[in-house]
Amino acid sequence: MSPADSTSRLLYSLGLNSTAAVAFRNRLVNGAFSIDQRAAGGGPAVYEPGKFIRDRWRAGPLGCTAACQVEPNGDTTLHIGAGSVLQIIEGGLYLPEGGSYCLSWQGTAVGRVITPGCPSPFSIGPVVIHGLAPGASAAVEFGLPTDAAPVSLRRAQLEPGSTSTIFERRDDELRRCRRYFARLNDPPLRGVVCDGVAGRC
Repeated sequence: MSPADSTSRLLYSLGLNSTAAVAFRNRLVNGAFSIDQRAAGGGPAVYEPGKFIRDRWRAGPLGCTAACQVEPNGDTTLHIGAGSVLQIIEGGLYLPEGGSYCLSWQGTAVGRVITPGCPSPFSIGPVVIHGLAPGASAAVEFGLPTDAAPVSLRRAQLEPGSTSTIFERRDDELRRCRRYFARLNDPPLRGVVCDGVAGRC
């Protein structure tokens, strides 16, 4: 078997049987929770509803109690003691094709995909949704099972199709986060720049 055939078979076994599927699979930004421009810290801490815990990840509608544990490779595990964390996904940029998507993650948290007009219960992963309109925005939310002890969450991924694949790592994750929030540290500019549209911050 040639190296090319071996590579093709490996990609197919992972559900990565096209160039489009290999690149830009994860439609979540900062799925490894490693970027923290706001310096929210490691916690444990109580976050008010909408307060950011990590870049692109905010406390859910009931708030959140969470702590962050950084791994040697920079990946971060969220330990959620109460409430939930969520990310709003800009549909025109990250969900242009619509259709089916698969949400997967590591850890003991439960998750769901929230789409327009379609309530979704929390579930163990992976979670698959169908029929998302092309370009429609959505949100993913992670929380605790009913009456559960604190849970863990790491390496979250939302990708086209109905099969979960290996977690995608990108070298431009910070740039993607800066579309929504950027901290300026170099004179003469200091401070932050944040998109004023609440649904995109």
